[in-house]
Amino acid sequence: ASRIVKTAFRRKNDGWKLFSLSFTFANGSEYRQILTKDKYMQLFLKDNGLRESCYECSFRGNSHKSDITLADFWGVESLEKEFFDDKGTSLVIVQNEKGKRLVDSIKNSCCIKETDFSQAVKFNPAYFESKKRPKKRNVFFKNFERTEINELYRKFGKDSFFMKTKRFAARCLWHIRNIKNKKEAR
Repeated sequence: ASRIVKTAFRRKNDGWKLFSLSFTFANGSEYRQILTKDKYMQLFLKDNGLRESCYECSFRGNSHKSDITLADFWGVESLEKEFFDDKGTSLVIVQNEKGKRLVDSIKNSCCIKETDFSQAVKFNPAYFESKKRPKKRNVFFKNFERTEINELYRKFGKDSFFMKTKRFAARCLWHIRNIKNKKEAR
């Protein structure tokens, strides 16, 4: 067994929609698996392992205390098409004058485009709402430290038929929208 020297939690080599978890080991070997194939990632995406504060976040909506807020720019492909590269686009929300000065100070060293706030957060409900606390969260944590990953996945990670169908439909709609956008761009 070799120690881990690098971790990429949402590696985007295969794209933003199919990110992966990877570990690089001291001996040069690597573990990399896309989100749909890695059991840990599947458990993470069920929100069972989040901190308690994520379910009752005090910093949602207009309650931000920071100068800027950094987020994934969900929906960038429908609002700012030129910024969608399937590798992920960051959204920087300026909260006050100090934040504006900070963003202005880096404008020349990176690609920044101002966009309408209400449109930018339209596909990012996490800006306004805390995560819903999963019903099985307490049971998950009671099992977490003393249960093998395969058993945890069997109990808490598998999607229901409804969720599998919903994700399949979402992927189909995403592909249809991409085909439509490519035709419109011609």
